[in-house]
Amino acid sequence: MVALGFLSFVLLATPVLAQTGSVLRSQKISALSGGLTGTLDLDEGFGSVLAPLGDVDGNGVADLAVGAYTGSVWILLLDSAGLVVAERELGAGLGGFTGTPGRFFGRSLAPLGDLDGDGIGELAVCSSDPNKVWVLFLAADGSVRTHSEVRFSDPAFQPPTFGRPFDWGTIVALGDVDGDGAGDLAWAAPGDDDGGADTGAIWIVRLNADGTTKSTQKISATHGGWTGALEPSTELGVHMSSLGDLDGDGHVDLLVRGGWDNWILHLDASASVGSQDLLPLWGYRQPGAPQGTTLYFAENVGDLDGDGVIDLATGLPEFRVRGTGIETGAVVLSFTRSDLSVREHLLLSSERGGLGTLPAESYFGYPVVPVGDLDGNGALDLAVGASADSDGGHGKGAVWILFLDPDATRNGSGANPETLTQAAEPVLGASWSTTLDCSGHGSGIALLMGWNRPLSGLFLPEGEVLVDLVAGQRLFVRVAPHAGGPVSFTMAVPNDVLLFDLELHVQGYVSGAPGGRLSNALDVVIGR
Repeated sequence: MVALGFLSFVLLATPVLAQTGSVLRSQKISALSGGLTGTLDLDEGFGSVLAPLGDVDGNGVADLAVGAYTGSVWILLLDSAGLVVAERELGAGLGGFTGTPGRFFGRSLAPLGDLDGDGIGELAVCSSDPNKVWVLFLAADGSVRTHSEVRFSDPAFQPPTFGRPFDWGTIVALGDVDGDGAGDLAWAAPGDDDGGADTGAIWIVRLNADGTTKSTQKISATHGGWTGALEPSTELGVHMSSLGDLDGDGHVDLLVRGGWDNWILHLDASASVGSQDLLPLWGYRQPGAPQGTTLYFAENVGDLDGDGVIDLATGLPEFRVRGTGIETGAVVLSFTRSDLSVREHLLLSSERGGLGTLPAESYFGYPVVPVGDLDGNGALDLAVGASADSDGGHGKGAVWILFLDPDATRNGSGANPETLTQAAEPVLGASWSTTLDCSGHGSGIALLMGWNRPLSGLFLPEGEVLVDLVAGQRLFVRVAPHAGGPVSFTMAVPNDVLLFDLELHVQGYVSGAPGGRLSNALDVVIGR
């Protein structure tokens, strides 16, 4: 068996979490870090809006558009480490942009894909006074080659509308809705009065290859197939996220916020609502806290855990560290089932989920967008805004690039054989199965041990200890004989809400000739 003497060892390294979706490392981009060379003004709010662009400069790494409160848009060309290798600030007379943007240029951004076939994706930018959408055709250096405009006054908007309803309306890319090869978008008009004051509306805008408006479809209390009740001041569309083809019918679906409700809109071939579902609000309970925090403004961040189902991220920029009252912000990843119900949450916050200490009151957590697999490790990575960050001066803002773990396997230095696997993540009220492969050993004992804290950097003759047997709490130990082959351990997870979000750090041990050996670890969080 494993020598008991290691219980007296001092912890040699900071524990590392390897739960699927946890942060392996992060890169901050601000006035003081990350390679940004441009000047950020005081209270600029850099990072208040984000949009993934795909690979603009052709270096094999996706790039990022960043909006600021002051009315400028930054194109950040990134490398695989999340560092800025070049940048362009776009605005009035900046970066090749020749339009007159008005106020709040960049208050909402949407990547449209490659409209004109030059291999570089276009960017839709919303502005105010007057409300309009600018379609920017980018060059490989991030500058603007040319642009076009989407105006609410265009005759394609039927029934006719006017400017006020679009105040603070967001835009979201939908992909090619009508199959003409050009990407399309949705533009929210939360102040629309169809059915009552400020009930809100969403306009599906089909685009031509030159970025002009081809046709539209309005969705509101009285248009576009909507069947739900919309109360005054619902402001439908105050936030939207594209879900892709969620139901597999060949048409895009939308997650839309209105009032306190989140609606899933299943669009049909005409871009009207074929059916709609009310997504129940769910809560995240910080471990040890008596109450949950309601999650909203959910964003589709792609399939983080590889189960074929999209997952959601929600920013909580006013999240406070339990027991301190310090506001550091957070992102909650919600791993979902096919109906978007949540089976597991993962909190990314100060000293949680693989992050280190976050600065106070930086508004970390909103917005949050996927940026693809920057480092090529098989996991989607995220960009997270922190628009009140004060690196270099009050409120200049920042963006964090979070590099995520693709699975629950953790192996420290890599000294141990990767012989411990799981069939699926543990959830309340179900069985959880793991397998420890004892191949290469003579008959002996297979041991599985679960603790509440991870560890790395502690080495024994049997391998590297990856669970904290000193400061941690033992949650379970399972022992079974083996004959030199795989051994499965199946445990029932009680349907007890107090176990929800419990971290498990599990490691195996195999005895038998030619000698005992420790396995890799699995870091998991109990879902529901």
